[in-house]
Formats: sequence, structure tokens, C-alpha cells
Amino acid sequence: MIVPAYSPFYRPFLDGIEDAAGDHPAVLLVGSDREDPRRGLQYLDRLLARGIDGIIIVVADIIPEREAHSRHRAFPAMMFADWPGGPGPAVDLDLEAATFQRARHLLEHGHTRIGHIAMARSLSNQAPRYAGYEKALRGAGLEPDPHLLAVTPDFQVSSGRAAAEQLLRVPQPPTAIVAAGDGLAVGAYQAARRLGARVPEDLAVVGGDGTPDVVLDPPLTTTALSAKEMGIQAMHMLRQLMAGRSPRPRRRTLQPDLVIGQSCGCPQ
Repeated sequence: MIVPAYSPFYRPFLDGIEDAAGDHPAVLLVGSDREDPRRGLQYLDRLLARGIDGIIIVVADIIPEREAHSRHRAFPAMMFADWPGGPGPAVDLDLEAATFQRARHLLEHGHTRIGHIAMARSLSNQAPRYAGYEKALRGAGLEPDPHLLAVTPDFQVSSGRAAAEQLLRVPQPPTAIVAAGDGLAVGAYQAARRLGARVPEDLAVVGGDGTPDVVLDPPLTTTALSAKEMGIQAMHMLRQLMAGRSPRPRRRTLQPDLVIGQSCGCPQ
């Protein structure tokens, strides 16, 4: 399997794959491409050299058919995950719906200046987040303000802190922030406190992926994205491919659940 990073979000994904493997005599080899397609191709070469039976690729700019043609290689069974718009068969998370839910919830609290912290829109699993955020605003008759967008290089807490500080220092700062990941939301908490703002009284914050080990005061409002279920589904589909069967449906999309904390302003 090739993943973009060894992040907390993908730990339950790996658990799901191992659980779904069950008694199958599988050996799981995992490599991170660190958001670099060239590194991903290097891992792909190493896996192919081992004569593997199947591959799961998680959101990477690797198009196997193109690479197979250019390298004159036959590829084994291959599954994709967390790659909206990417090749199939695949299992994805509905990231547009997840971000729409969170932005709409802040709108229901009366916020009209809502910041958005995420990685670059050009990344395939980030574009749906921007789409959900903008859909929620426009549905409320608001036009997205580019001054309320902060782009991060990753999902680390430090990146969230820097991005939130950037937003809170603009002439008309946001009264609420939608963070693409819970780590970014932790950084937003830190930035607010560093600048003397209280969560949620002065700044409402919502997270993005329901990372289980994120514990905050006040508790974080976020969306539960079942990375473990994504891993289970991906492994089941891969085993079907390895057995010569075509999974139906060929593409599966898992829906999010809004998890209410108090960082949005809701009472306990």
C-alpha cells in the first residue's frame, strides 16, 4: 500500500485493512510518498519487483495504466482510496458533504465571516472540501472571501496555528473557522489563545476528520470520517479483484457524520 503520509488519520485505515484481511495469508507492505508522485512511483517499482498480488494506492498522482504502458509492465490487482475523481475501482470519503455540513452548522450559529483552512485546492482530496465550503456559503447568500482562505502545506498542528494566525490578523477577521483536519483545528485553538481570543466565544472552530486521539477543551465539533471503514471496504474490494471478480459497485463513497462538541458554540 502507498499512502501520502504516516498521519493519525490513516492509522485506523490500516487497522481496517488488517481486519478485513482476516485469515488471508497476507503480508502488508506500506510506504509513504510524502505527497510526491515521484516517490510514489519508486515505491510502486519496489512493490512490483516483489511480485505482489495487489496494491492499494491512497490519493497519489500515479496513473497505473499510463505507467504500465510507459514501462511495458503488467500490473497486479489494484485498488484506490481517498482519491476523489481518481481511477477505480475505489472507495472514497464524501469530503464535499463533510465540509458543507460543518460550514452550514456555523452559518446556523449566525456566523457570516467563516474562514477555511486546508491544503491546496489543486490536490484531488482537497478540491471537494473547497466545493463544500463554497456551496454552504452561497446557499446562505454569501460570496466566498479570498481573504478568509488560508492554505497549509500539510495537516500538522503547527501549520494550523500559522494559518489561523494569518486569518485572525486580517482587517476583518473571521468569527469562525472550518479546518480541513482536526490537527489544523488544534492549531486554530492555539492561535486563538495566543492572540487573546476565546473558543467559542470569540472564535468558533470546527475540525475535519474526527481523529480519535484529539482531546480539546472545549470539545471539538468535527465530522466523523470512517477511515477504518474505508480500509475495510478497500481490502474487501481488493480481495475480489485478486480472485478475478469485479467489485460492484465499482466506486463506493462513505458518508460523514457531524459530531457536535462545544467549539462551535453549541451548549454541552
